[in-house]
Amino acid sequence: MGYAHLCSSFALLGALAGCTANPPDLPRAQEDPKAVLAAVSVAQAYVCGQVGRIARIDRTGYRAEFLVQQVLSGMLGSGERLEIAWEELATQRAPRFAKGETVLVALSALPATALWLHRFPPQLRDGKTFAVAAQGDAFLREPRCERFGALKSYVALEPNERTGRKGAQALAELGASSDERLAMAALEMLGTTFEGSALRHEAVTQGIARALGHGSAATRKAALDLARRHQLKELRAPILQIAQSDSTDLSRLAWEALLSWKDPELDERLAAWSSSSALEWRVLAAKVAAATDKQQVIEQAIKDPSPLVRQALAEHLPPESKFLPWLLVLLGDPEQGVQRTAAIKIAQVGPAALSALEEAALRGNARKAAAAVLALAELGETSQAILERLAAEHPEESVRQLAALALGRPQAEH
Repeated sequence: MGYAHLCSSFALLGALAGCTANPPDLPRAQEDPKAVLAAVSVAQAYVCGQVGRIARIDRTGYRAEFLVQQVLSGMLGSGERLEIAWEELATQRAPRFAKGETVLVALSALPATALWLHRFPPQLRDGKTFAVAAQGDAFLREPRCERFGALKSYVALEPNERTGRKGAQALAELGASSDERLAMAALEMLGTTFEGSALRHEAVTQGIARALGHGSAATRKAALDLARRHQLKELRAPILQIAQSDSTDLSRLAWEALLSWKDPELDERLAAWSSSSALEWRVLAAKVAAATDKQQVIEQAIKDPSPLVRQALAEHLPPESKFLPWLLVLLGDPEQGVQRTAAIKIAQVGPAALSALEEAALRGNARKAAAAVLALAELGETSQAILERLAAEHPEESVRQLAALALGRPQAEH
């Protein structure tokens, strides 16, 4: 369909006819690599090509000529001329595509809703007009399509294969691909879609290992986060290499990944981290000490002047009876966030913490007593008798009132 015909078609549809150029000062919709991957379930084709002239169909609808330059999937051919259509629901934005721009798009069938049938009646649906998939979000600007072999492999999988080992392997390969946008989206999808044995398959871990060596620091970070969340010990060697040699931020993240499975290499670094002048390393030392029961460093972290260190300690101390003495110290911390975290952890210890909490409420200062009441409230019915005594007998009125509230009694009006 020629461009003159294109514009006249809009008039016949009763639309706001007009062939438009992008207003120079208006923002455009962001490309969405996650939508590109997610669109695989509905896309009829993935193609790279050049956007031609753009026209507005109605208040929110747009269409444009499109020259296919490379086909990743689908029954289209290089050199074919198509039309692509999409919506711009944010009316204060310029069209997401610009004439002459090269894009990767996932193409789906035109919707069969009344609005889209009005825009494109059956007689205009000739197999050469497609919607941009994922409500127009499945596109990337300025792609290097010759490097999209991993994407081509992923979209070629059958639906049942994408949810199995082959899908995990293809996403891992995408995570190591040179396009940072797709790599990060693939690693995120890999971590949320798969777990356990699927992630530990040799072909999958090999792909993630390559992502750990990616040229983009952001992609290496995404791969580290994936390894940490799923405790992928199979990746110890490349993670340790990052921990020992990469930038400070990535190094710390690598050590946290190793911490997720209590790697013995951490012990050799702990003393240096705990006495570091850099706050971020003392925070890491507190996490390691709490998780690995290094009592000397725990004592050191409890006294650290930074509440961030004490907060990290409270968050990572296991809710077990043996750690109650330290949690009770943190219950009296001057920082409310540290107190609250300690109270929750103590409550998770269960009934074994009751007597210690009653003692803290009776003998601690008002701040610690209040935090102890909060912990008792978290314990539910098992703490009711203690809360009754505190509501009736505690010397501090504020603590008596808090205990009464924990029992569900409204505060008396004055």
